[in-house]
This record gives sequence, C-alpha cells and structure tokens, in this order.
Amino acid sequence: MRSFRPGLIALLLALVGLVIQATLFRRFDWLTPDLVVLVVCVAALTLIPTIELVLGFLAGVLVDVSIASSVLGLRSFTYTVVAYLAIRSKESAESGFLAVGVWVAVLTLISVVVLLVVGITFGQSSELGTQITRRLLQVPLSNLVFGALLAIPITRLLQRSRGPM
Repeated sequence: MRSFRPGLIALLLALVGLVIQATLFRRFDWLTPDLVVLVVCVAALTLIPTIELVLGFLAGVLVDVSIASSVLGLRSFTYTVVAYLAIRSKESAESGFLAVGVWVAVLTLISVVVLLVVGITFGQSSELGTQITRRLLQVPLSNLVFGALLAIPITRLLQRSRGPM
C-alpha cells in the first residue's frame, strides 16, 4: 500500500487543483493556469511510470466529469498523453526550478494542442472556447509561473509520502 500513497496524494492534489482552478482562477481573464496538468507533470518527477499514467488518466476523468459539456474521455486521453510525455522527458526538468517551469509550460502547450486536435476530430471544437489563440499562450505561460513556484513543494510532498524505503 505504501507504493500507492504518493499516487493517491497526487490525485488528491489534482482534485484540489481542479477546485481552485474552477473557483478562484475562473474569475481572472489574464491568469488561466491548468493546475491539473501541472500536478500531472510535476508528479512524473517522483512517481513510478505506471502510477503516473494512471494519475494522468484519473485526473483527466475528474476534469471530464466536472465539465458537463465535455465528451467523457477527451481530457483523460489528453492528460494520459501528457503523463507519458512527462515520463519520457523528465530529465530536462532536473536542472532547477526554472527548468521545471519551462518543461511544464511546454507540456501544457502540448496538452492544449492535443486537446484541440482531438476535440476537433470528435466534433468538440468548442472545447477550448472561442479564443483559442489566447488560450494557446495564456495557459502555458501561467503554468510556467506556477510550475516554477509549486514544483519543489509538490515534489517534496510526494517524496515524503513514500516513507522510509
């Protein structure tokens, strides 16, 4: 059970991020982070790959369920792809907090593009809203800032939840 604890804590962090994103950041037009993607990306630095992929899928399901107009599975697919890419590229984030911020921003941009492509493919082009260009810039830039600020605390929390090896 001890090996699942960091994954459960990461899923709880994704849920908290979803609540904060849906309540607090919904009020701002200029600050639009995707905190769920941020948690999925940063968790890849400490979780084992299988648990990270499950986290990406379940975090996407949480977002899919919370958005009534969303096609079930659209964001779960997107976040699983992001989790896979985070696992494969996590070495580029091990240079410091600024590198983590840039890495999270790039993965967030990829998630927005994948969501756009898959949404258009399945007839959900309104999934990103009417101002797609603005979201392609604002969400990754917001996640760059929050990724640089929150990566170390999230990573330490997940490492501490492992307990003694």
